[in-house]
Amino acid sequence: MRKIGKYQITGELGRGGMGRVFKVMHPEIPRILAVKAFAPHPFLISAVGKEELLLMFREEACKMASLSHPNLASVEDFSFAPEPYYTMAYHPRSLGLLMGEKGDPESPCRKLDPDSAIHFLRELLNALHCLHFYGMIHRDVKPWNLLLNDADTLILGDFGLSRLRHEVTRTPTNIKVGSPGYAAPEQEKNADSADERSDLYSAGVVFYRMLTGHFPEKKRMEKELPQPVDLWMSFLGPALDSDPEKRHENAKGMLRALEIVASDWTEFKEKECLFFPFRGKPLQAPEGIIGLRNTPLRTGVVGNPALSLDADSLFSPARSFLNRFMEACDPAVVRDETTGLLWEKSGSPFPVNRAGAEDWIRAANTRAMGGERNWRFPTVPELFSLVGDTPADRPRCQQSPMDPRQAWIWSADTRSHISAWFVDLVRGFTAPMDRDGRCFTRAVCGPSS
Repeated sequence: MRKIGKYQITGELGRGGMGRVFKVMHPEIPRILAVKAFAPHPFLISAVGKEELLLMFREEACKMASLSHPNLASVEDFSFAPEPYYTMAYHPRSLGLLMGEKGDPESPCRKLDPDSAIHFLRELLNALHCLHFYGMIHRDVKPWNLLLNDADTLILGDFGLSRLRHEVTRTPTNIKVGSPGYAAPEQEKNADSADERSDLYSAGVVFYRMLTGHFPEKKRMEKELPQPVDLWMSFLGPALDSDPEKRHENAKGMLRALEIVASDWTEFKEKECLFFPFRGKPLQAPEGIIGLRNTPLRTGVVGNPALSLDADSLFSPARSFLNRFMEACDPAVVRDETTGLLWEKSGSPFPVNRAGAEDWIRAANTRAMGGERNWRFPTVPELFSLVGDTPADRPRCQQSPMDPRQAWIWSADTRSHISAWFVDLVRGFTAPMDRDGRCFTRAVCGPSS
């Protein structure tokens, strides 16, 4: 097995202009880490020079190592010889994964519910507040650089394009700094003109895209934003202004404005749920039981598995229906009369890797939970049946009997021998997860489809 330094490489996680990111195993303790290895694109080498890029790579590691904040990625180890690399904590989930972000300005992504959008923006602004306090400008705030840990805490990473305040970078003028759609207008014109307000503009774009699934365009904003539109516009207007002088002055000020939005949104939700508790998609409770696939499926890594997973093009549920939950004899389980499935109410208290999830299912059968010994992993369509029928831009008023802590859950369906599909019940989508990644586990048993 190939190594980088003392670490054994177990897979590749991604590539960028400056390097490649690998999943590695620590040689002495059973810990998975992420390693960023120096491997610049040939175009960058010809435009900037290898020695200059090596210096920039070292500076990136030093900047990250100098910071300590729960919303900022940190460096755990660094080596410059025989090959430059640094290690970080391994976080297989990101905001880009939750949104189904493809990086194409023309392609829509999944909308998140406003509560999730507010939560993630709050954490992003906390990260930027700390970063800016230490005089650093990130210059590449985008969903794929916003990692998520097991507690759903957002972690800002990838400091490859960051610079110190008032620092003049060595990047040639013909190289764009930042990501299309997310970079502020002044940064696109001149990378060295970017300041704290440029990062805040990018944060505003991320927030808008979470709420709408699109990049902001003035002509469409009021049509795309959820209700109440005025609430979101009062915040996004200054956040997305092309003139830096008209934006929020700093991250702390933008945070204060966000807390006002959060408070007003909570008040709006309470009124909506008081007067329209059942507002959602106009569905009818089915007559009889809806059969769902209960046998595991391996989709493969090529092609489009969405159809076989009962998902749409954004890997969200292709259909939805009303659950009819009934209490069972054992208070630890609940039955859905719509699907005929018996569910564990509260699954694993913490996210676990795939091996840990298999142990959890075995333990449920060993103790005959609910008087049953046929507990298993649920398939993606079975998990989709728990997502509910409330659109992302509407308040979720009805409470499920399931424990809300288990937000993203392992499914029985696999993508390959090293990854399986999981379902996020809060944001309503499925995506593949490395077996070394961690998801919650919830057991199910029930009829054949």
